[in-house]
Amino acid sequence: MRHTRLVPALVAACLAASACSDSDVVGPTRSPPALTPPTQLLVTLSGTVRLTGDKDYPVALAMSDGDEIPLAGPETDRLARVENAEVEVRGTWEFNVGFRVLDFVVSRVDGADVMDGVLVELYDEDDGHAFLGYALRLTRSANIAALSDPPAELIEHVGERVWVKAPSDGPPTAFGVIGK
Repeated sequence: MRHTRLVPALVAACLAASACSDSDVVGPTRSPPALTPPTQLLVTLSGTVRLTGDKDYPVALAMSDGDEIPLAGPETDRLARVENAEVEVRGTWEFNVGFRVLDFVVSRVDGADVMDGVLVELYDEDDGHAFLGYALRLTRSANIAALSDPPAELIEHVGERVWVKAPSDGPPTAFGVIGK
């Protein structure tokens, strides 16, 4: 190679190399943030429990607009026990699944308002042994609703989750077992 051709090529290479400094190098100055999965938004839906007969989605929520939403998750076994009841379900939408129920509360049965909770025995807080009666520890609440003179058939379900139709001034007139 001739000397006259080598010098311009060498000068061009040096200029190109000197034009690049450490400040021109692009790279992370700190570690990238950890990737976290997006949080799933809890959704609350209200409707009527329907049994579908479909082996994949045996329980659905019938909405007031006529739509039926397939329900999934372990709570569907308990929901199946309250067919035709009006409920409020809380959960998440899942692709190819429908609505995954995390919890629910029964609000109406046969058109009447009901309470949903665990049937408990009440004892005097000071004495601890003096029996006071029965009550519902309400679902989704820290409240307790005293029951006046519950029937023996209901008392058999102490410790279980039930729905109860009870006027404020009298004994329960109807109830149903939701589960343990």
